[in-house]
Amino acid sequence: MIIQAGSSGRGRAFAARWAELIFVIQPTIATATRFYREVKDAVSAAGRDPDHVKIAPAIYVVPGATRTEAEEKMALIESLARPEDALELLSEVLNFDFATKTLDEPFAQAELDGMTGLRGDHRPGG
Repeated sequence: MIIQAGSSGRGRAFAARWAELIFVIQPTIATATRFYREVKDAVSAAGRDPDHVKIAPAIYVVPGATRTEAEEKMALIESLARPEDALELLSEVLNFDFATKTLDEPFAQAELDGMTGLRGDHRPGG
């Protein structure tokens, strides 16, 4: 089974051609619904049966004997994150190497347009 995780343009193209199961993280039901339809359409356009590609939400599980124990574990996990980790994740999600920019350096429009990773829905009603 070929499993693909990620919502970047490159990830979607790979999924449309090869994936049998796709794990995704979408911020809203509206964007998840749109993503689902776009991927299924891309699978069909690639000459594959969309019913043979399953799309599943990625979830994070923190087990504990009680809810309080699980919440304490989650608080510990969250306390381990460093600002550098957030920047690395952002680089991955947006498919852009932020190490190429200084902290206060503005982005050129071409750089913004070239970010092919996960993008928020800026359309009205999205």
